[in-house]
Amino acid sequence: MLDLYERWAHLYMGRDEDCGRRFCYFLVADFGVPLRLDGLRWIAALLKAQNTSRFWYRDNPGCALIELLNTTFSQIACTLVKDHEAQQALVGIAATLAANNLPTALALQERKTLLG
Repeated sequence: MLDLYERWAHLYMGRDEDCGRRFCYFLVADFGVPLRLDGLRWIAALLKAQNTSRFWYRDNPGCALIELLNTTFSQIACTLVKDHEAQQALVGIAATLAANNLPTALALQERKTLLG
């Protein structure tokens, strides 16, 4: 079902903040673990390809993304070390969060440097 989730992510995640948030929380849940690294790539591609400034209108906007990145570090760091593309996606997401003045993002970027 990987192709179905990827198609959904490309069609709906970029439409509004709520879809992106729900997708992040899905990836954090146990059910989403098999898709987590792929999901990171899809989210990073979305953030890179689109002007996502319209997604940052709510209070505390990056919580779902921050939780996803923290969970990824905590639960699958050893897998992340072996997947350069997923690492780059994680760095790209953290950079987007930092560009939107979310201080937690800087700590996430620092954690990534500890992976190697």
